[in-house]
Amino acid sequence: MVVGGAVVTLPLQLEAEILAADSKHELEFHIHGWERYVLYSPHLFAVRQPEVPQGPPRVVNLLPPTWDVDVATAALLLRRSLEYHTALGFAGMIQLLSLAHFQALSQDPQLQPFLTSGQLALVLVVDLPEVADRRRCYKPYMYSVGLLSQWGHNVLVFVADIDEYFATPNDAATLEGSIQGFVADPTLATLMLTRYNTVCDECSGGDPDKAEVEYWTHHQAAGQHPVKQYNKRAQLPFQHHVGKTLVHADRTLGFQVHWGAPLPGFRKDAMPREHAFVMHMYSMFQPRRRTLCGDCEMGGHAKPLEFDVDTDWTWPMQR
Repeated sequence: MVVGGAVVTLPLQLEAEILAADSKHELEFHIHGWERYVLYSPHLFAVRQPEVPQGPPRVVNLLPPTWDVDVATAALLLRRSLEYHTALGFAGMIQLLSLAHFQALSQDPQLQPFLTSGQLALVLVVDLPEVADRRRCYKPYMYSVGLLSQWGHNVLVFVADIDEYFATPNDAATLEGSIQGFVADPTLATLMLTRYNTVCDECSGGDPDKAEVEYWTHHQAAGQHPVKQYNKRAQLPFQHHVGKTLVHADRTLGFQVHWGAPLPGFRKDAMPREHAFVMHMYSMFQPRRRTLCGDCEMGGHAKPLEFDVDTDWTWPMQR
């Protein structure tokens, strides 16, 4: 690739010729030492859907590296996410990791059963510049690599963070039932899920200035899953373009942070709220109940969050 007269070697090799800059699918490339990313629209219409095995797809999580979380906490949160999502019906989780966390988590005792069973895959992402304020810029590259690794395997990928959970509103709306329409539609590549901030009164002890992760770490030996304590949902969801996405890897070319680029011939749609949505543990790592919500569906005007009592998402933990 030639940028500004200089030849830049990209770490990701696509089996396609980049011929022109006339596609609607925009890609961002982030180069260490550059103040801004390179944004361009490549011509990738030579790419075709891979051959896919017959039968119902597996559903897995894809998580970005846990850069700012210590190893012990990261291991605990991974275990808790796996416990919840496998109870819901997920086949497993793909956790992308930097070298520092990869070595420790691959040997963590509480993760060994999931690693042995194949429910957890730890993927080392190498050659990323460690620039703290630029890490969010790496997500499109890492998500795209994670999705491309699932090409040809008939996998639906829930792309989210460690503090986000796939939720169905009650036990009648199981994972299998909520994605049935997605699976049956041969034209769908990605589904955007509505995302809600959720909070836990018990986790913070009623203190709006206290983060909730301390509750998770102090109750790690307890049998009760912390998600059961999350009792409030924001009245308004995030705006539709900053939800989270369920992606058919075999039908997707690449991924941004919140949405995927379908292969030619496929399309995007939205998941009805009554089928499934995303729980975002809003104060997991930092107290944010007093903050304004500028990303919520309120006409672009930020205002303090207001919450309603809601515990519909706890049913997988009742089994």
